[in-house]
Amino acid sequence: FLDFLISMDPLAVLLRRSFVFKVVPMLNPDGVINGCYRCNLAGVDLNRQWSTPNARHPTIFRTRSLLQQLKERGPVALYVDLHGHSRKMDAFTFACEPSQQQKNCLPFSRERVRIFPLLLSKRNQGFNLATCTYKVLQAKEGAARVTAATELGVSNSYTLEASMAGSSAGYHFTRQDYETLGRDIGKALGDSLLESEEDLMRDVAEALAVKRICQHKQARKSK
Repeated sequence: FLDFLISMDPLAVLLRRSFVFKVVPMLNPDGVINGCYRCNLAGVDLNRQWSTPNARHPTIFRTRSLLQQLKERGPVALYVDLHGHSRKMDAFTFACEPSQQQKNCLPFSRERVRIFPLLLSKRNQGFNLATCTYKVLQAKEGAARVTAATELGVSNSYTLEASMAGSSAGYHFTRQDYETLGRDIGKALGDSLLESEEDLMRDVAEALAVKRICQHKQARKSK
């Protein structure tokens, strides 16, 4: 992602002119260096502490504070938390679709949160749009993307997962595949600047219609 962002690719130039990027390379350095990618050395799952971080999770506390400061200065266009997934295949996103109770108090819609995953699916062959999830489970309310969306009002807030294994098409992900995914994240964000909101929302509506048709066919087969 960073190699693409600092390149002279026209989309990268457009991104640098349009946005200020804040990059945190790792939020769990003490855990990861000791072979524990999920928890820190205190045995805490850091991605469940974003609602009320304290001294036991200083990286989360400082990053949340930074995000809050940025939000107070102006709108935050996109928040992406990059993870590796140990069970599921492909690359995919978890997003934050407003619930029925949140629809009138959050500044985004169920269609809007689907724009970035859709654009990324058009760019990257290892990204599986069909396995993306948009509803927020109660067990994940302390996750970074949920706090960014519901408490800080960042409409485009995602956890982007990349399988530690590989693709459902039957091949292992290589370092080049992960680097390509990073580059395509940047390109998808650039695409969002080039397409009109009307076109983007129409594409999302079409994708939702296709999904409903597929679900209906599956339901009929299971009967």
